[in-house]
Amino acid sequence: MSNFFGAIAGAAFFLVPAAALITHVVFCIKAAAYTGSAIALLIAGLFVFPVGIVHGVSLWLGFTWI
Repeated sequence: MSNFFGAIAGAAFFLVPAAALITHVVFCIKAAAYTGSAIALLIAGLFVFPVGIVHGVSLWLGFTWI
């Protein structure tokens, strides 16, 4: 049973940041039609990926940066 929970934790360790980064990219692309600063945030989040992950998680929690 411990292998099952280890596998779940390992999958979450990789899938949650990936989903947050995808959320960041989609939000920035959609927001780029309205503001120019979304392009800068998109580039920053792609090259410094912790920024994109934090931004994606903050979007899930209801906070927007733009």
